[in-house]
This record gives sequence, C-alpha cells and structure tokens, in this order.
Amino acid sequence: MSFHVAELIRCGVLEEVGSKNSGMGRPAVLLDFASGTLFVAGVLVEIHRLDGVVADLRGSVVRWDEVKLPPDPDGEQVVAAAKSLCRLLLKGLDARRVLGIGIGVPGFVDRSAGRWEECGLMPRCRDVEMAPALSRCFGLPAFVENDTRARALAEKWFAPERDFDDLLFVEIGEGVGAALLVNGRIRAGATDAAGELGHISIDPNGKRCYCGGRGCLESQASCYALFDIVRRRLDGRVKSVLPRLLDGDLEKLSVEVVRQALDAGDKVALEALKEFCVPLGTGLANAMNLLNPGHIVIGGSLALLGDHLLRPLIVEIRARATSRAVRGVDIRMSGMVGRPAAMSAAAVVHEVSFTGRGIAHSLAQRSTQTARRRSAPPAEGGRRRPIGVAG
Repeated sequence: MSFHVAELIRCGVLEEVGSKNSGMGRPAVLLDFASGTLFVAGVLVEIHRLDGVVADLRGSVVRWDEVKLPPDPDGEQVVAAAKSLCRLLLKGLDARRVLGIGIGVPGFVDRSAGRWEECGLMPRCRDVEMAPALSRCFGLPAFVENDTRARALAEKWFAPERDFDDLLFVEIGEGVGAALLVNGRIRAGATDAAGELGHISIDPNGKRCYCGGRGCLESQASCYALFDIVRRRLDGRVKSVLPRLLDGDLEKLSVEVVRQALDAGDKVALEALKEFCVPLGTGLANAMNLLNPGHIVIGGSLALLGDHLLRPLIVEIRARATSRAVRGVDIRMSGMVGRPAAMSAAAVVHEVSFTGRGIAHSLAQRSTQTARRRSAPPAEGGRRRPIGVAG
C-alpha cells in the first residue's frame, strides 16, 4: 500500500472495506471512502429553486434542504438564496471537516474564476461570481460547474453502478443537455461548449429556439414537449385515467402524474411517450454515430419514467443509429433517481478533490510534511510543533 494511501486512511478520507483474492500473491485490499468523517456540500441552481445537500464522502446524505427563487431572478438574488441555503446546511458543522461547496448551474461557466457566465433559460443571470461569493462567506473552497456535467460526475462518484470511464450522460427535463466522460474525465471541448445536445437541429424549418436556432432537439424533447403531446392526445377519443388524476385541470400535468398513468397502462400516456421518443431517439442516434460511447445514462426529471421511457427510446435509437454504434452499448437510466438533486453539485467537490493534484493530494502531502517534521530533531532550545490535518 502506498504511503499516500496510508496517509489518506489516517486522515479519514479512505478506509479498508475488505480484501479480494486474485489467486496470485497477497490478497488485494479493497478501499472505499470513509463514512461520516469528512463531508462535501452541494448547491444546485434550477430555474425556480435551489436544492442543497451535505453528504459524506460515500454519498450518504447528512442534510438536505431547498429554497425557492423569485420569478425571473437576477444574479444577486440567486447568490443571496445560495448563501441562505448554505447557512441552513452548514449550521453546526465543523468547517474543518467540509472539503468544499460544489455549485451546479445551468448554462456556461468559467471554472477558474468560479463564475456563472450565462444561461439562456435564466437571462438575468450573467457573469455571476458564484464560487467567490460562497467561498468568502463560509471560508470554504467553492467550485462551479455546468449542471449537466455535474450530474454526469454524480453518476461517476455516487451511483450504485459506476463501472464506466466512458460515458455519455443525457439530461432530459426542462431542457436537454449532455456531458461526455472520456477516460473518467469531463470532455469540455475547445471552447468549453461540448454537450449542447439540446441545440442540435433536427428540423431546419422548425420553430425558433431561444438560442436563435431553428428546430432544436430541446424544443421537441423536453418535459414541456411531452406535456404538450399528452394534452393534444387528450381529445376524448381514447379513454384515459389522466383527467381523473388531474381533476380535470390539464395545467397540473407533471412527470409524476405521467408516471402514474403509465403504471396504470394508460393508452394516451403510452402513445404520447412513443411519439415523444421519435425526436429524442433521433438526436441520441446522431450523438451515438458521432461519439460511439460505451455507456449512455439517461438522467433529469424524465428519468423518473424509468423503463416506460427507456424501452421506446431504445427502439428509436436502434432504428436510427448505425449497427456498429449500437453494438455493445449499455443504455440505462440514472442511478441517482430518487436522491437529492444537489448530489450532482456535491460531486463537483469530489472531482476537484480526488482527481489530479486536488485536496486529497494536499492532505497526503501535508501529512508527509508533518511526519518529516516530527522525525526531524527539534531546534536548539525549541520544541517540535505538529501540523494538524483536516478532520
């Protein structure tokens, strides 16, 4: 076992969880993140609210809360709400045991500056100093990331099945986005614009998108597009449980209600979902033909539909992608369904801390320095003073 691993165990970052006999030599020691010793915080910005969480390094939730945003908020209002949420989450916690605060935002970011640059769905939020504001307020490292990429990182760090280094994560909810993991790391692109799957045009003569383009996938494959299809099909010609579930108010339509109808075998909901999967499957088939990923994970609010969505989507993908691109690909729903949305933002702290020369490297390095100082002879007339480590 390397010295750094031993130090990370001593610092409370890792712990031994068993061994595995390969049949040759000594059994391999199995490691996992230590439970309940160090923590990460996450704040996820959504259009109407902020979701926040504190979790230990294994992803066990310690605290969860949310705050509502006013309609069409500006950057200052979002920052103020984020500070209020973090005060609730971090109250009473020893800050020395919190590795940092991850922030997931829709749109484009400048990671090095911790700045949220812009978001088409939240146009009044431009050049918002998210990470610096929270870092100054709470005295903790803070990191900002695009929300879809943050969700891909949550699949990598927290999902029950995370056996992939090669992943196309597709988020389907209020919008459509994607993130690509290559060799376990986010592929951001030359100008940090990779992953804009929702703005691939699948109909050049389609309606105008807020991005300025026409016929964008997002206009036909978001949850709002699904709701529009359901409402259009509720014309009374096919019997449906949906009017009863909605108390006759079609504006109450939600992903949860659609799921209830699908579970009941409702024909309107089933046919609406098949229609919805045509443009979505077309967009994903195009992405598969271009990128040839080994794994595709479907996340976002529509992941709540589970196999109801997955089955017709796979049919459409197979009808449109090349046989070689489809061969061997693993398409699954997100392993984070049912968990706090802000776990995605917390995963940003993991990514910064445990890849490259992150916080984990710093902890081990500080421990090495401590060991050296302890073993060194004290200065004449002086005493050795140990350097503490986080935790």
